Amino acid sequence: MRVALGPAGLSRKLDAARGFAELEDEVAESLARWGPAAFQVEHLRPVQTGAASGAHTDPPPLYERFGEERVSAGRYESVLRYAEHVLPLVRALERHAS
Repeated sequence: MRVALGPAGLSRKLDAARGFAELEDEVAESLARWGPAAFQVEHLRPVQTGAASGAHTDPPPLYERFGEERVSAGRYESVLRYAEHVLPLVRALERHAS
């Protein structure tokens, strides 16, 4: 599913992104590189029920590796982990949907 944000929706999205102090540099760099219009469209894809319920194996998700780099550089305090942070949300959503 393709969801194109209107001007108000894009403004809210960008305001929310700018509201994360930890992401200030990444947001500014991304907007400078690609411009706001690059963030106006969302693509949602279906997944199999239960497909995301297992713990990740090798390789770790890209966001974990990115987070590890940022922690090592002193830019982030901790790493967002699939098993610890994402998986509980996935399981709660699956319970709610069934």
